[in-house]
Amino acid sequence: MEGYAYYNGVFAQADEIRVPLTDRALFFGDGVYDAAVGYRGRIYRYDDHMARLLGNARRVGLPLPVTECEFREIIRKVCAECDTPFFLYIQLSRYSDERVHAYPDTERANLLVTARKFAFPDKNSKQKLITVNDERHTMCDIKTLCLLPAVLAAKDAERHGATEAVFHRGVRVTECAHSNIAIIQRGEVVTHPLSPFILPGVTRARMIASCARLGIPVRERAFTLPELFSADEVIITSTTKVALAAESVDGVSVGGREPEILSSLIGDMRAEVSAEIGYPL
Repeated sequence: MEGYAYYNGVFAQADEIRVPLTDRALFFGDGVYDAAVGYRGRIYRYDDHMARLLGNARRVGLPLPVTECEFREIIRKVCAECDTPFFLYIQLSRYSDERVHAYPDTERANLLVTARKFAFPDKNSKQKLITVNDERHTMCDIKTLCLLPAVLAAKDAERHGATEAVFHRGVRVTECAHSNIAIIQRGEVVTHPLSPFILPGVTRARMIASCARLGIPVRERAFTLPELFSADEVIITSTTKVALAAESVDGVSVGGREPEILSSLIGDMRAEVSAEIGYPL
């Protein structure tokens, strides 16, 4: 892996970092993570990502092993090694001396930070999606390391020549394997409300803010598979994608009926990222 990293007091090239077997991330996926993008030390929505990471850590009883000031300095030092746009990954996992399910009462936690070269996708690239039954747990709002269902769904999408998998519970659409999803229908943006079934995406929140700036109505409600297939436009949002339109779902063409709303929304969201990190998108 190219890039620079930090793990429990050690800074080094990413492929030189060594993680011990006692890190419970390896045994149980016992930890949380967050990810962001940036350029020249400027991280898009840093405070939002950190608030989500630390909030999730508190929910699962994981302490930050350094002070918040030290934490910021670690991130600054890792990101300073990248002279291009970068993808920042931060992981907190619970430390253990042996493999036991009930974790020991300890204040220790492992901290992993990596930064690697990253390229933003073209704003006009159209996404091919597939639908997948959502078999995950009911704590999807925590950005946990337990990502097996998402991994399997992403691989299924790849096998079908698609770029993302859309989870659904029955006919109710929730989110994607590594994105949030929204539709445009009759001039308004519809996105699943915050709940234990979706991740509270930082970029999803910025999409809603962009809609407010542009005067586009937003309805936070669950929508269905039939609504997905009949939507005027389908949009996926994430830290790395920002916002991209879908051209098909399960091989069926979707969207293409509200190009002006779609273009203005994607343009506004990308402009905000550009302004904050100082990199043209």
